[in-house]
Amino acid sequence: MEAAGFRDVAIHAFAHPFVFASPDEFWGRMQRTSAPLLLLRRKVCEEKWSEVSAGVYERLRKELGDGPQTMTGLANLGIGFK
Repeated sequence: MEAAGFRDVAIHAFAHPFVFASPDEFWGRMQRTSAPLLLLRRKVCEEKWSEVSAGVYERLRKELGDGPQTMTGLANLGIGFK
């Protein structure tokens, strides 16, 4: 921001918990809202995506279990004056 001419620049970090009732809810939301996943899905045929998606989902269940999960989203907010 300073390189763009802003002064008195401050960066504030924020964390927000996202709670998911199950791996199914988590993976479903990720497939609908994650830009990299949406781009990958468009790149491969639907049959291939189904295979990849099923593998990721099973890995999530194996690693995290079937119960509720919390993921923390992090964001940095930059404030400056011009």
